[in-house]
Amino acid sequence: MANRMILAIVVLSLSGCVSSRLSDSQIPPADEPAMAALEEKAKGTLLDPYSAVVEGRTANYDEQGQLISACFDINAKNVYGGYTGVQPVCAFQ
Repeated sequence: MANRMILAIVVLSLSGCVSSRLSDSQIPPADEPAMAALEEKAKGTLLDPYSAVVEGRTANYDEQGQLISACFDINAKNVYGGYTGVQPVCAFQ
């Protein structure tokens, strides 16, 4: 019970850290170059970045409206050449 209470407090306190979150269709065109750079940064951590298929994109902004992070759903090939399945990845500026 105490663990659930602590988890709830942590989740609620961290939810105030980001003022806005926009989905792929709501991301302003001016932020597309920054989103592409963060996407490339996230792909750089993969074994085969050229096989990456990016699906859902979410942008996170601070109180001044500056892009601070982006989260993607990426499916990429593993060492055996098979796709690993969609994995959530976040990249920060």
